[in-house]
Amino acid sequence: MKKTIFCITGFIMLSALTLRAADITPDKYWTVPAVYAMDEQVTWYFDFGSTSPSVLPDNSPLYMWIWSPNNPTNDIIPLDSEGNRIWKITLIPTDFFGLTQEEIYAHSDHAFNFLLRSANFDDYHTGTLVIKTNTNYISDFAASGEIWTYYSTEDNNTQAIPGKNVYSTSNVSILFNANIIPEFEDAASGLKGVHIHAGYNNFADHNIEYHAWETTGCDPQSACYTEFKHLGNGIYKKDLVPYQYFQALEEDEFTNFEFLLVQDDWSANTPNYIIYAADAVVPPPPSLYFFPVKISLKDILVISRENNNRGQFLSYTITGGSKTVSGNMTGSAPMALQRAFVNLVEEFKGMDISSLRVTIKDQNDFEIYSGDIPLVIED
Repeated sequence: MKKTIFCITGFIMLSALTLRAADITPDKYWTVPAVYAMDEQVTWYFDFGSTSPSVLPDNSPLYMWIWSPNNPTNDIIPLDSEGNRIWKITLIPTDFFGLTQEEIYAHSDHAFNFLLRSANFDDYHTGTLVIKTNTNYISDFAASGEIWTYYSTEDNNTQAIPGKNVYSTSNVSILFNANIIPEFEDAASGLKGVHIHAGYNNFADHNIEYHAWETTGCDPQSACYTEFKHLGNGIYKKDLVPYQYFQALEEDEFTNFEFLLVQDDWSANTPNYIIYAADAVVPPPPSLYFFPVKISLKDILVISRENNNRGQFLSYTITGGSKTVSGNMTGSAPMALQRAFVNLVEEFKGMDISSLRVTIKDQNDFEIYSGDIPLVIED
């Protein structure tokens, strides 16, 4: 009798194990775009490439059960199959959850907490997955006082990373504060657009230039293709995947992409900026200095700037009293070092002045430096 009871109990345990839902874990999951406001459309992607098709068949139904910040339907929510064992869901968080941006950011969990499962939960399911919401990237950037910044998502990271881990296949979000540069007139109200004028590998490959005159269609070079999205209050955003945006191949060499931001009619622009690939060697920042340290009207003033951006050529203007002199800075390797030699003895001979006003600009009229240099009196 005891043997019979043992056999029945073992069978029940075996049946329970057989019916237990299979645990599935995504290889990675990410968002497109990398950075988004809660009232923007976003797509969440889930890659189950390593999960056996015998457990999670290709294109099989996959559902989301979400509880934080709420469950908007009080039911499971279907995902779409992207193919290649990737599933996705596209939503606008404020619409999806019926909450304001502020309510989502302030929610106690500071995250979207959910799991993915089969319709009956008995076939397969994940553990809890988390996509962070505690960082309001847009608001934080606007308060930072920076002209621009960028974020990316990569390597199973579901929260955007500032300024690193960029590959040719990364999802990149570039933020720009048009309020910082006064020349961007009406940009804060969105009356004039902001565009990216850019090139792969320091403009050596796959350039996507901004052609202000191409206003129909959305082909590369056109206003539509290169335009940033205005998020309000002068904050603009551009979302892109480098190799896709520049129409390159995934296997093409990618060390960086260089760009400048321009207003609709090219009436204003920023200097050149560079976003480097994760494995690229990043050069040191530009360095400007004057020689000698203490300057008099009996000196030759040497202006030097090292580590200039590729394609950047500098000029100077020096004003003392009623006289202004100007010229171009030169160098045998102008990107590495550009210099100017100004003979103050000849240029300002006999003038009674106590300082010089020096302004340095690049070929796009962007101001690199503007300041007063005091003069010492020589015996």
